[in-house]
Amino acid sequence: MNYWLAKVKVDQETSRGTIKKITEQFVVDAVNATDAEVKITKEYESYPMEWEIDTLKQMRIIKIIE
Repeated sequence: MNYWLAKVKVDQETSRGTIKKITEQFVVDAVNATDAEVKITKEYESYPMEWEIDTLKQMRIIKIIE
């Protein structure tokens, strides 16, 4: 298991009609950083506003407890 923490900055329209940048976080199950980036890009390909991957770093997770 290789998990990556991805922080994505996205433009979001507020209730007042102004554009605000927010950061969304994802845990991505990916083989490497390139694979994680591809998965994030697929997630956002239909997003109507600007977005960018701000941070992508591998997480050291020992175990996932469900």
